[in-house]
Amino acid sequence: MNNTTKFIGYAASFILVISFFFPKYNPTLFLIFNSLGCILFVLYGFLLGRNWPIIIPNSIIILLNVFNLFGISIVEIIVNFFKSSLNL
Repeated sequence: MNNTTKFIGYAASFILVISFFFPKYNPTLFLIFNSLGCILFVLYGFLLGRNWPIIIPNSIIILLNVFNLFGISIVEIIVNFFKSSLNL
């Protein structure tokens, strides 16, 4: 593991920790910082040689953060999908 990879891992950890200072006071800032940390962790996972246990959960968290950032309810999407599929 080279120094760049280590730096990205430490930066991802630092940004992720910083994000948890914001949820109560500024949820949008929390989602942005949390997503940035997760993006760095995904990059870190690829730099470690496609380390899927790092890449997959952080990718899912990024997706959830983007949905929440734009006020999209995942539960509502799933319910509407099944309603339309079952013609309810």
